[in-house]
Amino acid sequence: MALGTLDLIRVPKPVTVETKLLQAPDGNGQVRFSGHTRLSRSDWGMTAFLPLVGNEVRISLQLTATASP
Repeated sequence: MALGTLDLIRVPKPVTVETKLLQAPDGNGQVRFSGHTRLSRSDWGMTAFLPLVGNEVRISLQLTATASP
């Protein structure tokens, strides 16, 4: 699990991203994760076109990090 702040249209809100380790650190100092979360547009004041456009947004990500030499 990763905790952080997502700032959309100058409105910061705390978010939690469920994460999964895909590749443990290897000899090259590389690690890979995937993650997902859901948020509501209305939490950031984005209410235009509701309910014609859904309020829930699903975010999926994949991250590869490499250590600096």
